[in-house]
Amino acid sequence: MLFRGPILTDSETAVPPVYENQFLQQTLDLLEGWAGEPGGLLKQSLSTLSEDDAFSLARQYLRSETIFLADRDAERDNALDRKHVCEGLAADHFSLDQVFKHAGIESLERIFYEISALQTIHHNQSISMDYKVGAAFADQGGAARIHLIKFFIIKAICCIIDGKELNFENQSHSLVDHKDIRLKHLELEISNLLREAFAICVDDQSQMRGFQERIMTRALQAEEAVILPTEAPALYAERPDKSVRAEDFIRTVYEPWLGKGLLRPHIKELDKSLYNALYKQGVPKDFDELLPKAPGQSAKRKGVMADLEAIEKRRASSRQASKKNYVGVRKL
Repeated sequence: MLFRGPILTDSETAVPPVYENQFLQQTLDLLEGWAGEPGGLLKQSLSTLSEDDAFSLARQYLRSETIFLADRDAERDNALDRKHVCEGLAADHFSLDQVFKHAGIESLERIFYEISALQTIHHNQSISMDYKVGAAFADQGGAARIHLIKFFIIKAICCIIDGKELNFENQSHSLVDHKDIRLKHLELEISNLLREAFAICVDDQSQMRGFQERIMTRALQAEEAVILPTEAPALYAERPDKSVRAEDFIRTVYEPWLGKGLLRPHIKELDKSLYNALYKQGVPKDFDELLPKAPGQSAKRKGVMADLEAIEKRRASSRQASKKNYVGVRKL
């Protein structure tokens, strides 16, 4: 069974191992914020497994990995067991009591993300159980056939983008980067959900606008959720060229984090001499956005909101023009 080791309760603490596998470590980082209700079960499960088993589980909780059929024959024997474990976890660790006694929206969203990950794993087992190892596509059925079609559609799109042709002869070849396939899969899934949202809000433009703004905010938050440095990559006092100004030093050394959540208090904590030099030499105007004093609206977010407003104005203008044309037709 994939879930080896005990599932910890809310009162227990798992000491996650340091994995050499970068994917696994990123998975643990992604689950870092899910340690509240109901106890960060998936993260705790990962921390009790061997690296091979943890890698297998980590792949299965990601939606972008559900579509893949690689190694599905090796996983198939345990699919029903894993499905039962998912159902047991859902029954034992997720309850309406948690929902009704929540600590706020953030708490509820943590529960939602974790139960969604569990749902993805559960669904993945259904695909594995339906998959006929070694069988031709024509003989595949159920969830496996559906996901095979989706996989080949996405692979064909990626091949076209790369200037390649997918056909019966090379269908099993590794023609495109698997990350491109995963990202294209997520792109199409998100697009499909947005189409549904537009259909729901077709009669209410203000509701659609509010939905768009919330989605853009979440997208920007995800983009800006970079891991900030815990120690200075280089110290200003130890720079080889003493003529380098604090501003230029920051632009070079802290470039990966500028405009992505790094604040001036972080610089002060990491390298106080650099912080002092920056204020002594003068803080450039663009640092209000790239290296703000405190969290706030970024220029990128302001730009997105401006774009949304421009789109909404064009839509309103188009609706008004259509209305005039309609009136004109009626008069004729």
